[in-house]
Parts: sequence; C-alpha cells; structure tokens
Amino acid sequence: MAISFPTGDLPDGADLLVDYLQLEGVDTVFGIPGGGLIPLLETLKKRGKEIRFVLGRQESGAIFAADGYTRVKGQLGVGFVTSGPGALNALNAIVNANDSHSPVILMTGELGLDLVGKGYIQEGLGADLDIPQIYKGATTYSALCSDVENLKTQLEHALRTSITFPCSATHLTVPNDVTGAPWPKGTTVAKSTRNYRPTQDMGAPARETKKILDDLIGASKPLIFLGNGCRRALLDPESYGTEFCIPRLQKLIEFAAKFAIPVMTTPDGKGIFPETHGMSLRHYGKASATWPAKYMADPQHDALLTLGASLHDLDTERWNPELVPDGPFYQVDLDAGIIGRGFPIDLGVVAEVGAFIDQLYELAQAVTITGALEDKIAVRRELVAGIRKSSPFRFADKMDSDDDPAQPATIMKIITDLIPDDAHILIDAGNSIAWGCHYITMDPPHYPNNAGESVCRGQMHNALGMGPMGWATAAVVGTKVAAPNSACVTVTGDGAFMMQGTEVSTASAHGLGAIWVVLDNNDLAMVSQGMYVLSGATSKEWDKSWEGYYDFGNPDLVAFASGLGADAVAVSSPEDFRREFQAALDRTQDPEKPVGEGTKFNFGSKPQVIVVRINKAEIPPLYPPSMMPPGVE
Repeated sequence: MAISFPTGDLPDGADLLVDYLQLEGVDTVFGIPGGGLIPLLETLKKRGKEIRFVLGRQESGAIFAADGYTRVKGQLGVGFVTSGPGALNALNAIVNANDSHSPVILMTGELGLDLVGKGYIQEGLGADLDIPQIYKGATTYSALCSDVENLKTQLEHALRTSITFPCSATHLTVPNDVTGAPWPKGTTVAKSTRNYRPTQDMGAPARETKKILDDLIGASKPLIFLGNGCRRALLDPESYGTEFCIPRLQKLIEFAAKFAIPVMTTPDGKGIFPETHGMSLRHYGKASATWPAKYMADPQHDALLTLGASLHDLDTERWNPELVPDGPFYQVDLDAGIIGRGFPIDLGVVAEVGAFIDQLYELAQAVTITGALEDKIAVRRELVAGIRKSSPFRFADKMDSDDDPAQPATIMKIITDLIPDDAHILIDAGNSIAWGCHYITMDPPHYPNNAGESVCRGQMHNALGMGPMGWATAAVVGTKVAAPNSACVTVTGDGAFMMQGTEVSTASAHGLGAIWVVLDNNDLAMVSQGMYVLSGATSKEWDKSWEGYYDFGNPDLVAFASGLGADAVAVSSPEDFRREFQAALDRTQDPEKPVGEGTKFNFGSKPQVIVVRINKAEIPPLYPPSMMPPGVE
C-alpha cells in the first residue's frame, strides 16, 4: 500500500523527493547549494537527522564523492547542484559515473519556470543553455520536472533506471516552483521500492549455460575473464549470512578451484577475485601482470568466458588478438550493447552475471571428475602453479629498492604490506593507475560463515572508462563517509591531486580520516613520458625535449594540504614513507569515534596527506617492451 496525505496540509515537492531517497536507504547526499535549490535546501536542513548533506568544494568533486560513496555503500549515490554553472561543473563527474555503471542520480536546481527566458542569473533553460538536453547525452536518463504532478513519475523513473542492472547515472532538473509546490490531492509515495522498480534475477537459458560449462571444463586451457560488471554481483551482501546460501564469490572460487580454470580480471575489476588465490592470474589489459600472457601463449588458450567485462581498449590492451582463444569465445553481460563489439564471439548471453554464476555453479555440482577430465585438470593445475611461481611484475627488482627519491613500485609494495584487510584503495588517472594496478595486490571481501559475521578484505576502485584526473582524489571522501571505520586510501599523482585536492577540506570539515598518497614528480608524467616513448616508437630516437615541458613549478603540496586541514608531510625515501603511512593508518583507524547528528556531523579524524617524491625518470609498465627506451623492458 502507499502513503496518502490529507488535503489541507500537504508536503511540498522537496518533501516528496526526500521521502523517495529515504525509501532507497539514502542517508547522505553530496553537493553545492545555490539559488536554484532553495526549497530543497530548506527541506534537507529541516530533515537533517534523516539525511546528511556533505558540502563539497566544487561540483565535480562533490559528484565524484557521491560515486565513491555508492561503490562502497552499495546504495544510491545522490548529488544536488544548482543551475547554470553548477550544473555544467558537475557534467564531467556524472559522465564518469554513467560510464562506470555507478548508480548516481544528480538533481540540478533551476529558477521558477515563470522566469524562464527573462535573463535571470544562472538560468539553465532559456539562456541558450538546455541543461536537461545536455545531460541526455551524458546520462542514461535526463528529464525536466515541469510540474509537481510529474515530479513523482520522473523521480521514480530516474531511480528505476539508476539502480536497475546494469546500473547507471541519471539526471533531473528540478525548478524551484516544483520543489516548493504542495503535492496535489491524492498524491502518494510508494511504500516499497518494489512498487516502482523490478527485482532482478535474469539468468541465461539453461541450455546455453550448460554448453558454456561443458566447453570450459572440456578445454585444455580454458580461461575466465572478469570485469567490473561482476563487482556488485560477487559482493552482493544479500547473498551472505544464511545457512542455505553460498556467496557468489565463494561459488566462483570453488568452481575455478574444482576444475583448475584460471581467472583474470580487467584493470577496473582488479581484486574482485582474490589475487592470492591459486587460480588467479591477477589482471590483464593496461599495466597487465605478466601471468595472463604466459598462460594464453604456446599453446594458445582454447576457451574464454568473459563475465561483466566491456572489453574496451584498456581491458584488452587495445583489442590484442592474443586474447582471442583457439576455440569458443563466450561473453556474458546484462548490457546487450557491448556483446561482440570488440571481438568476434561464438556466443553472447544477455544475463545478470550473478544469476549466471549461480546457474553455472549448480550445473557444475553434478559433474563427476574422472578419467580424461581428471587428467586435463591435473595438467592445467600444474601449469597455473608453475606460472604463479614466476613474478607477476615487470620490474620486480624495483619493489624492494631503497632509492631516494623513491621508486613508485616500492611505494606500492609498502602499501600492500601495510594496508588493513578491510581497506578501500582508490587509484587516480595518470601513471598512478599503472603503478597501483600493477604492483598492489588486492583480495576482495569474504563472508565465510553462516552467522552473518563478516571478515572483510579490501577493494580497489578506479574509473578507467573515462579516466578523469582527480576522480579518486575526490571520490575517497564519499568512500570514507560510506566506510568510516575502514582505511580509505587514494593513490594519486601531483597533477590529479591539484585538480580536486580542495576536497581535502571537505574531509577535514567532517572529520573524515581519508588518506591521500600523492606521487610527486613535479610533472604531468603520463603525458610527458608518453610523448617521449611514442616519439621513440616512430623515429627510434627518443625526443628528450618532453622532459620538463609540463613542469608544475614545484608547488608546495604539503602547505596546500595543511591549509585545507590535513595532517600533511613530505617524504622521499621508502623508509620514511613506510613510517608515515603506518602513522597515518594508526591515526585514522578508531571505530569508537562518534558520528554527529544532523547536517553537521563529525567522524572524529583528520585527513592525512603524504606527498612522496618519486624517481622522475621511472616509466611505468604501461607500454610493451618494444616501445620502451634502450635498456628498459
């Protein structure tokens, strides 16, 4: 049943909006206020004990934080910004959320519709700036709520679109005279999310699942390739904690171990399958581990199953033909638009990967391992074990270096050594992606018992589809709001940090002990090094004029971060970094810290910024050996 309100004392449109957010379990929203949001701001303040408002420092940073929040919390991310420039500033972040399949809804305020076209300040509808239309090209759904009577319909559709798999970002323009108007007589709010959006258990046809299973276990060198689209399915908390239910991640682990089928992930799926497991080949694609190529070659792998992987250029090292098996190629995804777009496949299956894994596991339970199958499994188990005895790292010798300035690989090794089991690591765009994905070892959360008690291990998060610089620098604020008692660490470069580093002030204002590890080389190094490498690839003479071309002028990042309220320190040696990183972890991990009520809340910690001077000459494992300068492989 739905809730009805009597005529005469009706809530307004802003109340309706907040009621729906509460129905979705939203307890925090992110944004920047402005005149286009006045009724909504009043309602958020009035109902601050129900939903907290986190004030960002710039609109894109606020929506990046909402993205970080939903990735960890598993609930809807919500952003509010005002009209005109506020809406435009948020565009970068919402495009990224949509591309990353993050369920984020952005609501941009607007002046009253009776003022449209009169030249009101920050107008976003009648001043040659059609915000709803702009966002139609940036999100899965964008609409103008032109009347309080259609606010409910538009809002329900935006929520349904955002949260239903495959998740996406949506946008609503909500004018002041809509959020401030009373509900019409008879308006109701849904009592349950089931009233306006579906539950999903969209498995594959049993015949197709059986064929995939038979081909995988019957192949000599089968391989499973997991993308970020598997993350929510594998970590779905609703599948944990009952004696009748085996978590999907555990099902996949048992399946891979039983049949000795190795598993690799895309870069943005890194860590969703435990990298310490005996069947893990770590990740493939950009900055790939060395293990996948060793397994796929000589003789070539002869069956490939991809799950929730969009197979874009960074997933596949620009559609490297080595990924194509000498046998069946299967792709399973809920998004039909990506199936078969990068490679010719033998069978594409439109299915929710969690339901598909359930089906695969159930069918596999009936398989008896004997005879020829037993022999095949033994051979590939030995093969994978042999590959895993080699180093997965291209420059393993640099992981234990005492160089000063530090080797980035050494810094990543120290992070792996010290990071708590339940930590969240966010990797920013730039060379940081290569250093972090290649050298940090991650395992996903595990929920091993049936009593509802969880033993969590960390997750890695990045945004490799769009790759916006500064995403992780800002998103870690939302991550820390979602997981206040877990270590939340961003690995970023100095260029990306300066783009969104003002969100350190947001963390300080709310007592959020997030940690930023800033790799400082006073350069936009991915660009300068990339141009250097590419010039050598074309001329065989490396053009060193790119060195220093994107010099930042040695800004004092410690003073910058300290001025924003962080505990900040500069280091250049691995020994100093190890000491300061451990100290930062110790200062931010206190589960007893209070959380205040209302729009002002405080988690009781200070943000931590460690600026690490790194060896500027080091080129990350982004490029094939054939493109590297002489003496570098």
